Amino acid sequence: MDAYIEQLLAEMPDSTLQDVVRNILDEPIPEAVKRRLLKPLQPRKYRPSTPPRKAKERKRKAILDEPIPEAVKRHLLKPLQPRKYRPIPPPRKAKARKRKVIQEEFDPIPSQKVLRSVEDYQEELLGLFEEPEELAFRRTRWTLGNFLRGWQMDVPQGHPQGADPRTFLQSVEPQIREKLEEELRALRGGLKFQLAIKVELVKANPDGSEEFIEPILRHKQEAVLQKNEITAALEEAFPRLQETLEKWTQRGSGWAVVQVRKLWLDIARYQPLRGGSYIPLPPALKSKKAVVNVKNKDDHCLRWALRSALFQAAKDPHRPTKYPTADGLDFAGIDAPTPISQIGKVERQNDLAINVFGWDKGVIVHHISKQPEDMPRTNLLLIQKAGKFHYTWIKNLNRLLYDQN
Repeated sequence: MDAYIEQLLAEMPDSTLQDVVRNILDEPIPEAVKRRLLKPLQPRKYRPSTPPRKAKERKRKAILDEPIPEAVKRHLLKPLQPRKYRPIPPPRKAKARKRKVIQEEFDPIPSQKVLRSVEDYQEELLGLFEEPEELAFRRTRWTLGNFLRGWQMDVPQGHPQGADPRTFLQSVEPQIREKLEEELRALRGGLKFQLAIKVELVKANPDGSEEFIEPILRHKQEAVLQKNEITAALEEAFPRLQETLEKWTQRGSGWAVVQVRKLWLDIARYQPLRGGSYIPLPPALKSKKAVVNVKNKDDHCLRWALRSALFQAAKDPHRPTKYPTADGLDFAGIDAPTPISQIGKVERQNDLAINVFGWDKGVIVHHISKQPEDMPRTNLLLIQKAGKFHYTWIKNLNRLLYDQN
């Protein structure tokens, strides 16, 4: 090292680096420290890198010499294998194939002529003038005695009445009405019904394909007690079905009606709560002295309860003789005994606001008036005993509710 450094100093011009090297050599420090300080000036040994092929060969031999399964060896050596060359098809041929596929898919002109017989044309023409199949209800499997019944109407593919749901409902309304009248006679009382229709909808996707869906549309149950109530119930049910359908087909959704597929008519027996003749108050209610209970002997207890509220008696309010029979109340079309479902009709015909509560070891709610808030409320209590019901007037609601949670 000393000979090389001396030669380097002799060839090096006078500079600060030369002074630093001489100071290191002249300092009384160990030789190992001198060699470490002067190491940057020493020539580096040249180590030629291993050729790439030899490195791969060594790796390959190392893998082959290992005692591992042949399948693992082939998997490890796979990156070293030459890849198969797959020529890319010429652009012209690829375009020609694509053009041919598009033409076969969308070209209305067939590639080959198809000769049709006169009989084939005759069958198609005669089919245009054939009467469509008559739609009819059939009994479904979900039937539970005289309590629950179901009816189903299947609409054939391409049936003209099934193209528009509104037109379809109008066309089958006579059959629905006939079936409701038949069930009213069979059940010997009131019923609740619900209509449901299955409609096929289609939507065009951006890629040109079409998406189909068949939702089932329903409305809330409608109660029918007499034959003359069917028209009003259907007038409520049909618009609600149409509103549900419009939520699917509204602007921007992309869904369009293809055809009505099925119609269901579900019917359940309905026995509404009805007021009747006099029933004594339970002891817990009687002790509150908050209710007026008229001892009527007919089925017009609702009317007697309203009379006790409108023509309040100072003494013996439980006696019917304390109230006028010419009360001015309009009960036309109201059943006697009166079900809770007709309370709204009584309100509208008499310009009243009536709340109906019940008693089951405490006060429960049967009906809350929807009349304007500025109208004074008449609060009634419907009590029951042995399957019979009776309307009474609540003269002091706070006293009735003071011990209720």
